[in-house]
Amino acid sequence: MKLPSFIISNKGLHAQVKCCKGREYVDNLCLFLCLALFDGVSLDCERATKEKFYRYCHEQKLIPNKFAGVTLRELVDVEDIFEINVVVYALELDDQSPEATLVQLSCKKYERTMYVNLHESHFSYIFDVSKYCQRYECPHCSEFWTSHNFHRHVHTCDAQVKHTYFGGVYNNKKKLCLTNWRSLGLTYRMKIVSTRIVARLTMKVILTRAICLTMVRSWFGSLAMCLPLFLFVLISPTLNNRNVL
Repeated sequence: MKLPSFIISNKGLHAQVKCCKGREYVDNLCLFLCLALFDGVSLDCERATKEKFYRYCHEQKLIPNKFAGVTLRELVDVEDIFEINVVVYALELDDQSPEATLVQLSCKKYERTMYVNLHESHFSYIFDVSKYCQRYECPHCSEFWTSHNFHRHVHTCDAQVKHTYFGGVYNNKKKLCLTNWRSLGLTYRMKIVSTRIVARLTMKVILTRAICLTMVRSWFGSLAMCLPLFLFVLISPTLNNRNVL
């Protein structure tokens, strides 16, 4: 993976293009290298990277030899396996000044949070957000913020999404992360429909029981009315025989 010079020279991230021996990485394990670096392993962390990779393959029941990398949609599995929030940015040049755009915000609530840069399909570990970029573009309102203010702003901004990332992996005008009830409208409507179905079924059960109970009472009422006549018919022959005697 050939990265632009402004990413390689960035003072807030590890580009992770070559290992300490000068060999280029060609194994699609860049995200697991990010995890190893986040845990404090030195840049020569091939062993730790492969340990995390094999753990991921074991949990996901994948064949290591056929591994093609982790997509954005599969990041949620990485977060659950390693119990970490992963926030993804993309760094771009605008008038020779780097700008960071939020690509994917984690929905998880783990104690640890890792920031990574995504260029096409390559992840790079961001070890210092303040040095990584000074201008962050909100994917909702397209306003620019400093790193400190941006992380507070993005969780509360509810403007319509205007930015689209064309890095070759992510191409969706809405965040993958759903963080408010307006984003969860479908789930909310499904809950309403489910509640209505349960209410209708409950009402049908109540009506069925009421009808059965009414029928039973009606049957017993009719039996009670016919019982004296039935007894009279049974007793009458006996009385007639006594009168004859």
